[in-house]
Amino acid sequence: DGNFLTLSADLKLQAFNANGTINTNFTAPAITTLPGNDLKVKDIIYQNDGKIIIIGSFKFINDSYRGNCARLNADGSLDTTFKLDYAATFDAVTMQKDGKYILSGNFSSKLARFDSNGKLDATFKVNTTIDSKSQIVINGFDNSNTSIINDVIIQPDGRIIAVGCNFIADSKTLSYYIVRLNSDGTYDNTFKSLDSENTSVNRAYFQNDGKIIVNVNNNSIIRLNSDGTVDSTFKYSNTLAVTSEATVYFQEDKIIISANFRDDRGITR
Repeated sequence: DGNFLTLSADLKLQAFNANGTINTNFTAPAITTLPGNDLKVKDIIYQNDGKIIIIGSFKFINDSYRGNCARLNADGSLDTTFKLDYAATFDAVTMQKDGKYILSGNFSSKLARFDSNGKLDATFKVNTTIDSKSQIVINGFDNSNTSIINDVIIQPDGRIIAVGCNFIADSKTLSYYIVRLNSDGTYDNTFKSLDSENTSVNRAYFQNDGKIIVNVNNNSIIRLNSDGTVDSTFKYSNTLAVTSEATVYFQEDKIIISANFRDDRGITR
């Protein structure tokens, strides 16, 4: 409906109508945690029904324990019909067509799916094996200190693309920083890995034609074909760093990028 939310640095949510006026029917919730704990909202989903999913590292919404994931009603009140039965800190969230949620976080499998009421969906499972002595992942998403899933997107056919974390099988890295899973969480070996282990991926976006835009840590934005191969027809060039905060938007057949820009002629945007 064109309505939107903003989140301030002190974690205050504010709702606006499509014309920019404040939505007076929305009361901002109090987002708090225990003393000494990190307090952060990492991602927000504004659902089509007006409800709002927020994730991150927090403990309470309006003094009600919610443990890092909560759903709000359209008026900002806590949706008490949703409570995630999982203890973790979450990094990214996306929603399937059927109302289920895919969340990434600091748990062993890195990725889990939940029903619309917050119950863990046992039909989705990422095959994860951790060596009992070294505590290093043998199968599944890499669990080193710097390996987190930065973003998750879902294809129309239900397959899931996760970026930012390597995927391992039999102690060998199969995919660097981008992986596609089938709808049940199994590894999709038809999707090509990025060639370089030095190219970290921060965000991913689907185009309407199935191609994928990703921003990477080598000061660039690249486009992948639907099978994961690099689309050589995409000619983005920028001499400035594209940081992890850069965001991509689509406007018909054009792409808007919120990032500092300078081309090889020195023109800036």
